Amino acid sequence: MIDFFRKNKKNAEKIKPTANDVVVIKRSDPKSCGGTDATQNINAPKTINSDKIVFFSVTSALHPSKKVSHETENIAPGYVSAFGIPVKNGTFLFLETGRSFSCHDKRNFSWALVKDDPFTELAQIVKCHNLAKNNGFHSRTHGLPENFGGSVEILYDDGEEISFSNNQVPVISSDAGTEIAQFFTEKMNGEKALLPDTDSLSEICYCEERGDGGSLKADLHILNDGSGVIKRASRNSEGTEYTNDIPVDKARVDEIKKIISNHGMFAWQGAIDAKHHVKENSKITFGFANGEEIVVEDHRSLPEKISVAFFNIKLEIAVKH
Repeated sequence: MIDFFRKNKKNAEKIKPTANDVVVIKRSDPKSCGGTDATQNINAPKTINSDKIVFFSVTSALHPSKKVSHETENIAPGYVSAFGIPVKNGTFLFLETGRSFSCHDKRNFSWALVKDDPFTELAQIVKCHNLAKNNGFHSRTHGLPENFGGSVEILYDDGEEISFSNNQVPVISSDAGTEIAQFFTEKMNGEKALLPDTDSLSEICYCEERGDGGSLKADLHILNDGSGVIKRASRNSEGTEYTNDIPVDKARVDEIKKIISNHGMFAWQGAIDAKHHVKENSKITFGFANGEEIVVEDHRSLPEKISVAFFNIKLEIAVKH
């Protein structure tokens, strides 16, 4: 599916909105506190023909339509954030839910790499709840203490797109949010794709190429006793190189392994950069005792709670000490 999406990239570029497509509905005074900026892409389609989703990201506060007791097994969430993308070895899914939309309340999140391809079924849920009806509308009210709304970003293999956001009010119905959460829960409980164990890691290498000609490489070699040694080499924009070796105790290596497993980094391989379109300049290579490698790149289109692991690994092996 990824290759098919890339083959249709030209089609996607053809239907990208131009400046003439976007109408300004509201514009706040940049000198005043607060205010709302709102735009509408007048050519954003309200009907989607494709059934092949290649990127799915829906996050919204919800106002449950029915009151349910906390003893009920299935409680309508007050917040849902669901994400799905095809990767090299299956489908990467992420789900976060909360009893309320407040960011101060407890939220539970989980991820899974599943063998199943859920995107055709997911496309039908999108059509059933008519998520394209608000396509192209974006509104942001400045100064709000938290996001009381959400955003929807859905890309299809033929270049069609659903994109809208509003940080004042929920962007999808409670029924839609509940069904999406239930769908993701079901799929994430399905057959998982196999991933290597972090205990089989022998090496973690962070590489970065900077625009000014500088570079950084930090290679963590994991030893038999669980500790490690970081071999770090950097080059500044003038071409001067610096190298040093840094011993790492087992506790720190274990913490790095925990970051990797908690955020599913081995499952990122093959994830596309669907939204940012940033030229790649850094990557992490995981090497295993059997000689296999997994390479993940920065600027992937992943949820923030997942993608933050890339920076945390960089911090642990390339920045600290």
